[in-house]
Amino acid sequence: MSRVLNLSGDYRIRVQAGGNIILDPGSSGTVTITGNLDVVGSQTNIESNSVSIQDNILQLNYDPNNIYNGDGIPTASPINGQSGLQIWRGSRSSAYLVFDETVSHFNPYSSSSVAGSFVMKTADGTPSALALSGILTPTNSNFVFDMQNQPFVLRVVNAAGYENRVLNDNDIPTRKYVQQYVTNAAGTIAVSALWYPTVTPLVDATTSIQAFASSIVFQLGGITEVSLSSGGFTVNDITLYQDLISNTGSNINNLKLSANTGKVEIVGVLVLDDQGAQPSVTSGTTNIYSSATIGPGKTGIYFNNNNASQTPDELVSRSRAVALSILL
Repeated sequence: MSRVLNLSGDYRIRVQAGGNIILDPGSSGTVTITGNLDVVGSQTNIESNSVSIQDNILQLNYDPNNIYNGDGIPTASPINGQSGLQIWRGSRSSAYLVFDETVSHFNPYSSSSVAGSFVMKTADGTPSALALSGILTPTNSNFVFDMQNQPFVLRVVNAAGYENRVLNDNDIPTRKYVQQYVTNAAGTIAVSALWYPTVTPLVDATTSIQAFASSIVFQLGGITEVSLSSGGFTVNDITLYQDLISNTGSNINNLKLSANTGKVEIVGVLVLDDQGAQPSVTSGTTNIYSSATIGPGKTGIYFNNNNASQTPDELVSRSRAVALSILL
C-alpha cells in the first residue's frame, strides 16, 4: 500500500552525528527522486554494477560557491590544476584521464603554445597508451605532434616487416624503409632539389643541387657554379660538349691549360685550324697559328709576338730550310 506525505514546508530527516540514513526498497526496488539531487559532502560512493545517465554532458570540478574564480583549473592543492576521471585498478596504480592546466601544447590555430592539455596516466605519473583505429583532425587545422622540445622521436614499434608494407602514396615511411629502398634500388625518388644547409625558408639555402626538366644545377653560396644540360657540362665559364672544350661564359679571357710542372703534354696529333686573320698579341706571349696562305716557308704555320713588332713570320719546313741554307 502506497503512502503519500504532503508538507507545506521543508522536510528533514536527521540522525545522530556519524549515523546513516538508509532508503531500502529491497533488492529489486527503485528509489526515485523527481526533483534535483544535491549531495553535499566530501565523498560519494555508488556501489552498482552499471550506471545509466541521460545527461549528454557531465560537468566536473563544478564550483557553485565560486570559491575558485581564477583563470582555468586551480593549480593549488588539492586540485593541482587537474580535473577528470580516476579508474581503480585493484593492486595496480589507478588510471587517470584528466585535463591538466599545467601541461601546455602547441595550438595550430594560433601557431603558439597554450596552457591546458588532456593527459592519460596512472597515479604514479606514468603516461598511458590509447588504443583506437583513427584520429580525426579539424577541417581547418594541421595535425601536429608537439615534441615539447625534448630529444625524442616518433617511432613505430611492434611492427616487424613494416618497411615492406609501405606501398601506398600516403603511407608513412620509416628510416629502415628508406635505407632498404636505396640499398635495393627499388625505384627512384622524385625531388625538385637537394638543399644544404636546411634553412627556413628553404630558398635561402646556400648550397643546392636542383633538378629541372632540361638541366641539373649545382649552386655554392647561392651562385650557380656547375650545370649539366643538353648543351654540355659547364663549370663556371668552361663548357665540355661532345669533343669540344670551349669558353662560353661572359669572361673574355683566353682559354688556358695549366700544369703544376709548367709543361702541357699532348698525346696525339695537334691539329691547328686555319685562322682567317692575324691574331692579336698579348704582351709577354707568342702566338703560333695556322693560315690558309702558304708563304716561303711552305708550312702555313705562323707566329707573332711583341719582339717582332706583331709582324707575323712563317715557320720553315726542313726541306725548305736545307735549300735556303745552300743558297745562303
